[in-house]
Amino acid sequence: MIDIRVLILEDEMVIARDLQKILKRIGITEILIVNEPDEMVDQSRSFLPHLMLCDINLEEDKVDGITLCQKIIRSVSTNIIFITANANDNYLVRAQEVKPLNYLLKPFDEEQVATTIALALSKPEVQQSGHLKKDYEQLLTESEYNILTLISENKTTTEIASQLFISPKTVENHRRNISQKLNLEAKKNTLLSWAIQHKDEI
Repeated sequence: MIDIRVLILEDEMVIARDLQKILKRIGITEILIVNEPDEMVDQSRSFLPHLMLCDINLEEDKVDGITLCQKIIRSVSTNIIFITANANDNYLVRAQEVKPLNYLLKPFDEEQVATTIALALSKPEVQQSGHLKKDYEQLLTESEYNILTLISENKTTTEIASQLFISPKTVENHRRNISQKLNLEAKKNTLLSWAIQHKDEI
């Protein structure tokens, strides 16, 4: 038995049940299936998964799997494997924003799923996840959170502006707001030092 919680975010129940069966065969017993997009964020906060298997192309006009995962990881420390039927370049570029561990391409088989999960379980960040993030991270807006993540990767203001397609001045404004919300001193490199120190929690 593998002590890990897996959340399956998939609106096609046949596929979700197939994944559940495969996960059980490889020793994972704590599995939750959520097939309604409007329930996925709340369920993730209750279940606190170490790993999420999330369909990129949910049958929902207003939201897709990437957007849902962006919302979930703002408050839950978890890891993502995306499920997709095609390798659409636009989706894959957007998907990188949430740093997925891997992808499962439909149609998949038991060996593919088992190998992908085994690779995920070998990563320390999976075992160390499965909990709510600290309150200070929930104070930030989505833009502030994205910028804080890039700061933790030692990105400069210019690099962040280029990556997010915003002006350096906008980045600096966000940096000031983040520092205020985290009660950090308004000194040069204070936010950078804090972000690098807390990188594993962001």
